[in-house]
Amino acid sequence: MTSHLAAGVGQGFEDVRVLCKLLTLPETKKSNLDVRILALSLSLSPYNKSNVMNLQDILGIYNKLRPPRANKIVEGSLRNARTYCSYGPGRYSAEEMRRNTAGVWGQVWAYDLEAPLSAAIAGKFPRYRTGQSKL
Repeated sequence: MTSHLAAGVGQGFEDVRVLCKLLTLPETKKSNLDVRILALSLSLSPYNKSNVMNLQDILGIYNKLRPPRANKIVEGSLRNARTYCSYGPGRYSAEEMRRNTAGVWGQVWAYDLEAPLSAAIAGKFPRYRTGQSKL
């Protein structure tokens, strides 16, 4: 990621927030993790296999949400880099710079991380859809 959008640290914080939320769901309790690994390697009971699937689903949620978001930030940063490096005599004017960078920070500062995360969790684990369990 280039430094032309000033969003690298923020992306790290978003990653941590998503992982914390996912890994603190009851489906990923620490007491289940060892059992899940054993279920993978020893093919234990169907209950344990479903716990393994929960962990895979949870990590799948992370992979569904985070790479596309990070890629958008990288694209915005590269867009800014191209614009900034093209400023000056015989290149972009100040007005062209404003036009080329318009709206690029919105994807960083106005992004609601919680809504897509909650929707993805509810999509995988039905009990979060009905309001029975709080996220």
